[in-house]
Amino acid sequence: MLCDELFRSGLVDDLHLRVVPVLIGAGRPFTPADLGEQRLALDHAVSHPSGHVGLHYRLR
Repeated sequence: MLCDELFRSGLVDDLHLRVVPVLIGAGRPFTPADLGEQRLALDHAVSHPSGHVGLHYRLR
């Protein structure tokens, strides 16, 4: 997938994630399994009335 290649190539410098309060039970990870450990720094977080949370991380 394109996002896997972007991570492997070192072209990702920040992540915008949304946590939605719904349990699905299965899914695909958003990083490739062979990426290894990547340190992240939380830039900011936003809580919405709907219950979801927006998170913005920068890779260190």
